[in-house]
Amino acid sequence: DRLDGFHSLNECCRSHADRGRWEKNLRSFTTDRRAFEYWVDGDWVAADKLMGLIRTNEQIKKETCLNDNHPGPCSADHIGPISLGFVHRPEFQLLCNSCNSAKNNRMTFSDVQHLINAENNGEEVASWYCKHIWDLRKHDVKNNENALRLSKILRDNRHTAMFILSELLKDNHYLFLSTFLGLQYAERSVSFSNIKIENHIITGQISEQPRDTKYTEEQKARRMRIGFEALKSYIEKENRNALLVINDKIIDKINEIKNILQDIPDEYKLLNEKISEQFNSEEVSDELLRDLVTHLPTKESEPANFKLARKYLQEIMEIVGDELSKMWEDERYVRQTFADLD
Repeated sequence: DRLDGFHSLNECCRSHADRGRWEKNLRSFTTDRRAFEYWVDGDWVAADKLMGLIRTNEQIKKETCLNDNHPGPCSADHIGPISLGFVHRPEFQLLCNSCNSAKNNRMTFSDVQHLINAENNGEEVASWYCKHIWDLRKHDVKNNENALRLSKILRDNRHTAMFILSELLKDNHYLFLSTFLGLQYAERSVSFSNIKIENHIITGQISEQPRDTKYTEEQKARRMRIGFEALKSYIEKENRNALLVINDKIIDKINEIKNILQDIPDEYKLLNEKISEQFNSEEVSDELLRDLVTHLPTKESEPANFKLARKYLQEIMEIVGDELSKMWEDERYVRQTFADLD
């Protein structure tokens, strides 16, 4: 059973019965992960830095796995899976490679409890698109089965969020969408001290310094390029075992957002046109993109249209969350399928 780290369940036929394992879809697995990683909130720079330490620090490599003390070296497991909409946080639990692969993006009861405790201590754990459904159902998780159920609901919530973002992408609203990529985190360098490992969970004290260098521009341009390319590829992928939550209210609000974004100030229209031109060309010029990112508005200087559009997006995800919450007892989430094991 894959849940024990062994990928043997129905091995003879999984590549046919499980759509997630169709050859075409397996090839796009890395692209999917990028789509999930780039469109959530949180300090991705600090999280990446700590993840790098887990991979390279010789002392950390000696740590054992959370599950039955399997020998290391261990890999970093996001306690709140990024692919379900949880934020980048510089905190990981240590799992051996087999256990981490087997767990995938399923939460356990202890994961949910840990995240709730983090929230009680003032931390943000849920990104903009999953916060509503998370708040609606997190206290209904009483055991591992409930945690798996919530994980499956969050997958469909994420799929709907990616669809909505892609609808705005089709209308070339690149400048607005870039505000979701957390590009501001590239404007500082971080380091860790006082690394602490307790109950197989690793954290550390963060020190940061402002950074305004060519590398900052390169990081922003790279994140923008990969983020948009990954979003396009995610939506183009077929044969997903995913539920799209869509209704007239959601469609109307998407159209309202598009209308709002058509009326941004001229200087931002021109910038948006230049960015759109790059991503609609046969090949994106990294040099031109590095120049364009220096002109992106800050949170303080962005047009009021962006704030209103973001408010409507949040309202859409509240509608989506309400609909999914009603399905808590639905067979789609209660029963176990091949997709639950992928």
